[in-house]
Amino acid sequence: MPDRNAVSWTIMLTVYARNQRFDEAMEFLDAMPDRNAVSWNVMIAAFGHSGDGNLDMPIEIFRMMLLDGVPPMIGTFVTIFGVLGLLMDVKLGSEIHGLILERGLGANLHVMNAVLRMYTACQSLEDCERTLESMEARDTVTWSLMITAYSRDGDIGRAVRVFQEMVEGFLPDDSTFLSVLPRKSPEECGKILALMVESFNIEPRLEHYACLADSLRYAGDAKDAQEVLRRCQVRQP
Repeated sequence: MPDRNAVSWTIMLTVYARNQRFDEAMEFLDAMPDRNAVSWNVMIAAFGHSGDGNLDMPIEIFRMMLLDGVPPMIGTFVTIFGVLGLLMDVKLGSEIHGLILERGLGANLHVMNAVLRMYTACQSLEDCERTLESMEARDTVTWSLMITAYSRDGDIGRAVRVFQEMVEGFLPDDSTFLSVLPRKSPEECGKILALMVESFNIEPRLEHYACLADSLRYAGDAKDAQEVLRRCQVRQP
């Protein structure tokens, strides 16, 4: 194989990885004379977003990257925390959380939101609360994740209070309301949907109406639930 500079090697690796030719990509990675943070990140992202269910592979490549002495990029950490959330591996997630703090990334909002998302997916409420307290900056994503964490834990009252605290300084988006709606009564869902439109000028999507339909089903009103979804689907473009 003729000599290539680092850029051309990385381009070829990206082509293999994005086309999910993973065996060839791994062989190419092994053959690279100078594996840098970008080349490792390409592989981790490709496996992490492949959707083939092989979630252990990006973790293994991440370990190889560290053994190779290459500092991970911010995007690498974000991908890894996403995978760990899917695996619900809170132990390893906590260890890598410690690693990013050691590397001075605790002030990076993008990374810390990824940490919080991982703990939320792992349903580790105490870790969510500790992470929130440690964060130097917060945004709509941060608050939405905390609302989701409390909702999944069954603490609906706390989820509502966090939402009320959030809107004092941040405008919610449609994802925020998807965090608020689950496990509410049909009446509460109706009020929240009205609040979206009247106070924040956010048009509910099918996912929002699906929360109302679920609430109606849990309340024993399957007929109205079906009607909500039927009307919503008619309105969709």
